[in-house]
Amino acid sequence: MLHRRQDDIRLLKLEVAEAHRRVLVTGKLRGIIPGLDLDMASLQKQLLETRRSADQLALQLESPDNKTRSPPCLCFITTFFIVCI
Repeated sequence: MLHRRQDDIRLLKLEVAEAHRRVLVTGKLRGIIPGLDLDMASLQKQLLETRRSADQLALQLESPDNKTRSPPCLCFITTFFIVCI
């Protein structure tokens, strides 16, 4: 009976120590979260701008009116080599 009580006490001490550790970690994270929120907002804005830029570049690349685009290479395969016109 005494050993069982000692095991219970040991287990409760471990649970208290774990709860205390969680409280400390939560307190430390609470100070970091506002900065992470700002970083996330900035990264989301950058991602949106980059996607818009990529979409614009894709449209320009695919546009037949784009004068800077090089003409497509017309290639065909002969018996011994590839010929591009």
